[in-house]
Amino acid sequence: MQAIYKFRTLSSLLICLASATAILASDSIASNIKKKDGTVDQRINDLDELCKDWVYYKAKILKYSKEGDEKAAAKARSNFVAVNKDLSEYHDKDVTTTCAKYDTQENIQKYLK
Repeated sequence: MQAIYKFRTLSSLLICLASATAILASDSIASNIKKKDGTVDQRINDLDELCKDWVYYKAKILKYSKEGDEKAAAKARSNFVAVNKDLSEYHDKDVTTTCAKYDTQENIQKYLK
């Protein structure tokens, strides 16, 4: 689907473009958190995505262990360890703050299903 916008003046178009650019830039800056070595991951929301994975695999370990599916629990544990390794590249404060947004009962319950 293609959206066509008509602007009455060039200045209204420029204002719209400037606003959109500012929004995109602020999202990118906010989600590119520096690692311990000072670099920034190429994936814009890397730390957020890692934290989501961390919560997901934590819940899956609980789920599969409770169900007695040790093979699936072991696979989830392996993925959990890999995510923890990736998280260790970030400062502890950033990891704690970011992961707290996703480590909620609501998300855990969602993944336990």
